[in-house]
Amino acid sequence: MTIKRPKKKITIRSRNLFLLQVLHKQISEFETIIKVYGDSPRFPDPYVHLGLVKEEGKWVPHLTNERESDPAHRHQFLSPVSSEESIRLFLLLFSAPNSPPPRVSSIENKEEMEEAWRWLKARVSKAIHPPQHKMIRIFKQGPVRDIVVGLLNGNPDAIDIDMEEAKQLKYTGINDPENFELRFEDDFEPMGLELGFLKHPQRAVFLSPGKPVVELRMDTVWAWIEELLKMPGVQELLKELERKGILKSKG
Repeated sequence: MTIKRPKKKITIRSRNLFLLQVLHKQISEFETIIKVYGDSPRFPDPYVHLGLVKEEGKWVPHLTNERESDPAHRHQFLSPVSSEESIRLFLLLFSAPNSPPPRVSSIENKEEMEEAWRWLKARVSKAIHPPQHKMIRIFKQGPVRDIVVGLLNGNPDAIDIDMEEAKQLKYTGINDPENFELRFEDDFEPMGLELGFLKHPQRAVFLSPGKPVVELRMDTVWAWIEELLKMPGVQELLKELERKGILKSKG
């Protein structure tokens, strides 16, 4: 019996012009690959992908040159991502300047793991809560709202992003009355997953029908994304895609 592995495609376009497609696919129980296709007539397929293999509790990233037959040159193995590093990244998402996550030097250290668990429970209890009677900003009906709602509630296996529409998000001021309407958290009835914002303090607020509200610090979310981009393999893949002409060089 053929096992259907999870697969996700993210297509990036400019109106009807195809730009890029990112493929995220689980090819086995222990390996996932990330591959980027471009619009270059010469190199639409770079024949290289980032692989993530789970070995002994660690994620071992590597770049694979799919057209290289010599095993010595086919894979470029990179620094493993330990379980401890994965835990650090997860905890970071719930951190605050006055409450940094505890350090976990080893998952075998029961005292450190218990401390991390106590810290996480305390932070999650503040970040996840029933809707409260406080004012939040919700996107008004319009193109920007359509983009956000589409990304949050679209087909989980195939995400389509129009860069011309997405550019509008860059100029969407969180305090601009033209972009938002004010609603109370406990008086708002989301049709699906919705994104709102708190002004003081600055928070991103995720609301779902009949579910608790998830409230995250905006500065922490950006810091978390920056940390993900530093993960072994990400920058190496981007440089290889630039060399192949799939991505345009920043220089």
